[in-house]
Amino acid sequence: MKYKVAFILLTVGILVLSACGNQTPEPVYAPETSSAVIETATIPKSTPAIEPAPTTEEATTEQTTTAAPTETQTVTQPPTTEAAETTTAAPQTKAEILKLYNNAVSQAFGRRASFTKKRTTNTLNYKDSPLLKPFKSYVVSFMGLDKEETIHVTAGTEHYERYLQQAKLTEADVSSAEYKPDANGGGTITLHVKSGSSSIDGGSDSVYAAPIDRSGIAVGSGDRGEWDHKTAQNAYDAIKDTYAGVKVEEDYSNAVIRAQVGADGALTGLDVDFDLHFIISKILGSTGNAQAHTTVHFTSFR
Repeated sequence: MKYKVAFILLTVGILVLSACGNQTPEPVYAPETSSAVIETATIPKSTPAIEPAPTTEEATTEQTTTAAPTETQTVTQPPTTEAAETTTAAPQTKAEILKLYNNAVSQAFGRRASFTKKRTTNTLNYKDSPLLKPFKSYVVSFMGLDKEETIHVTAGTEHYERYLQQAKLTEADVSSAEYKPDANGGGTITLHVKSGSSSIDGGSDSVYAAPIDRSGIAVGSGDRGEWDHKTAQNAYDAIKDTYAGVKVEEDYSNAVIRAQVGADGALTGLDVDFDLHFIISKILGSTGNAQAHTTVHFTSFR
């Protein structure tokens, strides 16, 4: 009986095992967990995300970019008070005033400005020996006295330098310099130029020291009617063909320059005044002595 029961149980177990071996077992999967869920789980919500620190090069670049002003900021920023004062400040020292004057006159010459010029030389006093009295008009003429001339100069005027020249006055040339601003942003320059002199004896031993000739007025060699200041050399050149041995001495004094400049520093007007003194000797053993005043008036610069 025991053997029968055991046989039956064994047979049933074999059948059961056979049935199970023919079925494919269903796989069992763990619940899916996304990366987002994992990140949320690993980083608490209350803790802010920490970005990696920039490298030294990146930090430098970022600081430089942040510190530099944009183009708009640079344009719209108002000028500082110091810059505005520098732009509008009137010249104060002698050097500053002379620089303004020299630049104004030289710029007018450089661009060949048009202007009107009136030059007048009037004899104040004349003395001579009896032998020269009949020749007074002749002597006065070659000294350039008792003449008045008005000249209209344009950019196309031939020999422009015979009517206006560059100004090169130095501090040593003037005893004082003053600048007075006007309501239009320009002003008036007043210069007191030191006295000077020249002489020539029989065509030799020429001496020349004339600061006024560096003011921009017309000066030069030879006997030319265009020269505003006639030196001893100019007078000698006028008479040497008749009296080669003549001695001419010249000096000027009380020289004053007044120049008007606009807000842009351009020359708008110029007046030069000085007293002249001539001594002519060794003509027929006689001497002539003349004193005169010259005014050179420039207007209508454009």
